[in-house]
Amino acid sequence: MSTNDPHEQEPGHEPAPENRGARLAPAERSAEIAAAARAVALEDGLSGLTQRAVAERAGVAASLVAHYQPSMEALIAETFRSIAREELVEVFGHVSLQRDPVRALRILIVALLDGGRDDINLVWTDAFSMARRHPLLGQEVLEQTRAWHDRLVTLVLRIPADPPLTDAAADRLAAQLLGMVDGLNAHSVIGHRPGRVNVELIAHSFEHELGLETGALSG
Repeated sequence: MSTNDPHEQEPGHEPAPENRGARLAPAERSAEIAAAARAVALEDGLSGLTQRAVAERAGVAASLVAHYQPSMEALIAETFRSIAREELVEVFGHVSLQRDPVRALRILIVALLDGGRDDINLVWTDAFSMARRHPLLGQEVLEQTRAWHDRLVTLVLRIPADPPLTDAAADRLAAQLLGMVDGLNAHSVIGHRPGRVNVELIAHSFEHELGLETGALSG
């Protein structure tokens, strides 16, 4: 039996099996496809994000994914943005609960490097490697990296360093911290020095940089 809904099946394409025939409002279907893309990215990285993979995860025909997301480059960029923003909100949500800025920095370092975010680390690693070939993704990677940098500057400026940190020094330390985190997490994706050892590596480094007592960030 044919369908009169052009959003659910296009002429000349295969009929949708099982739940593929379920009719959804356009906004609901779009959200379903976005959720499927996110699930694929977290499991297989951004490099695994294809129309076919998203369609299989959503349980719909590939032609339907193409209808709602005609540009895979745009879908990849949007999927990365969604994952990166959610991570930023989650991590700094925990950090913001700490009145002690040294404790807050310790929690941030542990959250990003203790090995509990392997799926997100894979997304970021793929994003860096794919950004040059995918301009829309490149823009999102730059925007989200800057957002992390700005949050780190604000956090570092709260540390009671002696002498107090200047804005320029905080900017440098934030860039250094972010670069180390990204590099170490990229290494952990391939199994090199994963997990807790990286927490201690960065903690000891920044205890020295900030003039903190030994163990202040690593204890």
